[in-house]
Amino acid sequence: MKVGVKILDDIVDFPEGSTILMFGPIGSGKSKIVKSIAKNFLYKDMGVLYLATEEDPRKILSTLNGDKLRVVNLFSDLIRDPRIIQGFNLITDLKNVMKDVSLVILDSINEFAIQLDVNQLIQFIKTIIATVYSADALAIITYNSGNDDTDYVMSMVEYLFDGIIQLDVEEDISVKSLRVLRMKNRKHDTNWHFFKIEEEIIPVDASIIATNLKSIQK
Repeated sequence: MKVGVKILDDIVDFPEGSTILMFGPIGSGKSKIVKSIAKNFLYKDMGVLYLATEEDPRKILSTLNGDKLRVVNLFSDLIRDPRIIQGFNLITDLKNVMKDVSLVILDSINEFAIQLDVNQLIQFIKTIIATVYSADALAIITYNSGNDDTDYVMSMVEYLFDGIIQLDVEEDISVKSLRVLRMKNRKHDTNWHFFKIEEEIIPVDASIIATNLKSIQK
């Protein structure tokens, strides 16, 4: 499955029915990438379920639009908007909203990694994996790395995911990077690939990065 983001489509093919972990520090471009993927799915008239935990879901609605977009509020009980699904429990309610959904985005899992113990987190992730597999959809779960406690928790559950994509940011030259650490049953490129975020996600040639880094080091 191609997701419509060139830097990813060039290096990996996503298996349908899979759940992918996309992690990296804040500012590495995770949310921008998943929104770009969602936009491409909606453009193809494919259903998208966006589970918003760290961004006001009304902002997501202002960025994405489409008849097949469903946004779930996991951000704040103070939000009241008829366009948004409220009072949602991922364990019990996910299966009920999966009809005609081809892409599930959870941005991000950090809050659950903090609130749940490891066994609860494992069951939580397994619920998503089983539901997405049954629907033959694709799920992308983001995770903000950089906190020792939550990094340790996530290291104990990463084996559950069908694929893992790591992102980073080259702060000195304002460029971001990603690599596919693992993708079950699919050939994939494990090298780092560089990109910039402007209005779109723009791949950057590695030779340009090397030249810029050399000039900084002089």
